[in-house]
Amino acid sequence: MFVTGVNVVFGIMTYIAFAQRFGLGIGFTLGLFFLPIIFFPILTFGNY
Repeated sequence: MFVTGVNVVFGIMTYIAFAQRFGLGIGFTLGLFFLPIIFFPILTFGNY
């Protein structure tokens, strides 16, 4: 968490793995990164 660049890269990699776990692509990953308040509830209340 102290190294800013590594933290951002690790966060993006985590979102990619999270979206792939649900069978979703890079578009949903970008949504998770830029608009998490919208896309996480979609995963929570959707039929995934």
